[in-house]
Amino acid sequence: MSIDRHISETERELRGVIGDDATDRLMDRCGGTTVYVAETPEGTKLADIVGADMAEAMRDYFGRGHVLVPSGGRVQELRRERALDLLRQGMSAEHVARECQVSARTIYMYQRRFRKQGLIAANPRQLKLPGLD
Repeated sequence: MSIDRHISETERELRGVIGDDATDRLMDRCGGTTVYVAETPEGTKLADIVGADMAEAMRDYFGRGHVLVPSGGRVQELRRERALDLLRQGMSAEHVARECQVSARTIYMYQRRFRKQGLIAANPRQLKLPGLD
């Protein structure tokens, strides 16, 4: 199975317009949010992240306005791995969320999935019901 099947259309477009390195930087810094593509991108936050020439390429392709930056692909996998590592160290979901730059709700979802997969232990503070050992 090709990894391209797991890439969103926007990510595929970004990679085609600004390349893999700039797309990875953009997704790492802004994944899951929108960025503003200015008419004159030089000196903008976007240009600081991807470079003025790549910001201009985005303007030429997407036009001026807001572009939703996907959080999927490699960046999401790296965040998930980092979250697993921090949860194994016993850090709180809120702390892990801040470290991984995702919502606490996302970390709670990861916790449930990791517990089902046996990657992390059940919550040791949760009391057991009598007779259900």
